[in-house]
Amino acid sequence: SGDGGGLDCYGNSNPEVVNCTITGNEARDGGGLNSENSAPTFTNCILWGNSPDEIYIPAGGPPTVTYCDVQGGTGEPWFGVGCIDVDPEFVAAPGDNYHLLWNSLCIDRGNNGAANLPAEDLDGYPRIQFGKTSLTVDMGAYEFGNYFTFTDIERVDGGALAAIQIELTWCSSGLVGTFYDMYYSDDSFSDAMAWFLLQSDIPTGGAITTYTDVSAPDTGHRFYRAVDKGTGLYSHDTVGLMWKHVGKGRNLVSTPFIPYDASLDAVIGDQLTGSFNKFFSDTVEMWDRATLKYKRAWLNTSTGLWEDWDTGGAPQFGFDPDVGYWINILSFSPAADIAFLGKVSTTGRTMEIGLGRNLCGTCYQVEVSLDDSGLVYSGFTGSFNQFFSDNIEWWNPATLHYERVWYDTSASAWQGWDAGPLRSFAPCDGFWVNVLSFNPPFTWTYPKPY
Repeated sequence: SGDGGGLDCYGNSNPEVVNCTITGNEARDGGGLNSENSAPTFTNCILWGNSPDEIYIPAGGPPTVTYCDVQGGTGEPWFGVGCIDVDPEFVAAPGDNYHLLWNSLCIDRGNNGAANLPAEDLDGYPRIQFGKTSLTVDMGAYEFGNYFTFTDIERVDGGALAAIQIELTWCSSGLVGTFYDMYYSDDSFSDAMAWFLLQSDIPTGGAITTYTDVSAPDTGHRFYRAVDKGTGLYSHDTVGLMWKHVGKGRNLVSTPFIPYDASLDAVIGDQLTGSFNKFFSDTVEMWDRATLKYKRAWLNTSTGLWEDWDTGGAPQFGFDPDVGYWINILSFSPAADIAFLGKVSTTGRTMEIGLGRNLCGTCYQVEVSLDDSGLVYSGFTGSFNQFFSDNIEWWNPATLHYERVWYDTSASAWQGWDAGPLRSFAPCDGFWVNVLSFNPPFTWTYPKPY
């Protein structure tokens, strides 16, 4: 941005900022904060990793900063009571996971008496939890001590022992004598799903603990939760595995999880057939709305990495949630079963649906009906005539045709195109949401179905 990458205050702007994490921003001046002739107040906040600086004051007095962790703040006139200048120890800043590791000095270092102290953290958990030493609020957006969080789930080679093994990694307490139990469920995801003990007494690995499920299924799905045996706390995240079969030809798919690493190398990896020649490799395609063209990538077996079809460099896209992708299996390549892995979404999803064709996905692990999708409520335009209604299309690889639905406003109901089949959003589905040129774009608020 211009000035103030995280927050730009000017002209007597005097906000009170409490328990916020401002990180990873860039600006001309004031990567974290630009304060010009203003008097903002910061309490229990983290300002770290912003460029070129955390706080810039071109004119006027300094902000009030107390009980905050500010990079490079030591010695500055605004560096107030309770402030520290140390690495906050985020779980995984490159992966946008700004929860605190157990050894973070931001834990138990805030001010319980801060004005407008929020009752909950950004995850919706209560503030002022017992972190490590006291019932003191932490610095930053996330409170430590009321949960721990997974940091990765990935496939590992089972060799001759198993077709697939699943390695789970989580941010642990690091305290000597801490043990965890790992639970799994093969039920459909819901609040009522049954959980079973997979492994007990997994010793802590320090700041990070890892466990490998050597009995992971090679069809269907599986979900995982971990429990700290000492405190009874569950992992904040539920993570999972879900298989998707893709046959020869074109397959329109999406990931049902939030990947910890959304790169093609991490999500797809070697699950498709590659080659040393791109014309003999299976491919993945993403629709680029900006150019109205596809971006394509292929698996180079000489490097073991996915590459951009045109440039030969790294792919220009990843495999993100809420987005549909084409997986293209060549006629002489075998069909594939893809293991999708990641974090279960605990919130509703939001997608910007523009004019024209939008290639979307469903980031849920259960089927969602059109009536429950929130599309009409969000602004999907229907009509009494199918030719004047926005529409949705699913590709049927068996018939090599699209199946289309539209919203009939005269009946307040979804209809199959030309009396065709009525579809729903199934896990791993990719689909087109098509907005006609004379209808408005909209923001799709896709409610959580569980």
